[in-house]
Amino acid sequence: MANATQYLEENYPSSNRTSITNLDLSNKNFVGDLTISGFVNLQKLNYSFNNFNGEITLKNYQNLEDIDSSYINTYGSHNYDYMTKLKRLKLSNNLISSLILDGSKNLAYLECNSNSLTVLDLTNSENYVEVNCSNNPTLSEIKFPDSFDNVLFDCRDTSLTQVKFPNSSVFDSTATPTTNNHLSLKIGLSVGIISIFLLGLVTLLCYKYRNRRQGTSVLQIPSSGDGNRNQVSQNKEQEAQELKMSKRKI
Repeated sequence: MANATQYLEENYPSSNRTSITNLDLSNKNFVGDLTISGFVNLQKLNYSFNNFNGEITLKNYQNLEDIDSSYINTYGSHNYDYMTKLKRLKLSNNLISSLILDGSKNLAYLECNSNSLTVLDLTNSENYVEVNCSNNPTLSEIKFPDSFDNVLFDCRDTSLTQVKFPNSSVFDSTATPTTNNHLSLKIGLSVGIISIFLLGLVTLLCYKYRNRRQGTSVLQIPSSGDGNRNQVSQNKEQEAQELKMSKRKI
């Protein structure tokens, strides 16, 4: 078992930390607390697949755009309110009970599946592309932003019985044949309709092109055997004409 603080001190001297934009601490068998400091220009941070069972401290990281803290055995409340540039956040397979995202207005990809969330507030951002909050058995409420169109959304294996999207009707999971209130929703039917239309158009064009090729005339070139037979027939006709002429002279 390794200590993350000691690893950072040995491999990342304080004088060099300001130049680092990508820090990968994944799969290091770290245990205990995690305190990351001095990486003021950090944009991407990955400390997944460890066993942190203490406090995780990230200070003054307003430039962070991508965080992967999945599979680290963390729990309790996680606050990302101050990370205004954050676009991608992975928190899957932990024991997180609360998630604060108020200041993360640019967040587009959120993976918080397989945790212990009870309420999920997504009103922080209108830029979501994908949200996965599945396998949170105690999750019973989700707050959506005003704009949530064309978002790939997964909330299977939760306690949700109804999901009301902005500017749309209520989705009642009890009316579906799924068990345990499983929900798997893909929002943005317009994208699917457009895709089907384009596929049909391409298929139609291919069909017309194939029929056009099959309908073109084919030039038949006579074989050498046909030419010989035609020559023999012409010779016989010529002999018959010569015979008639000779009879007339007689």
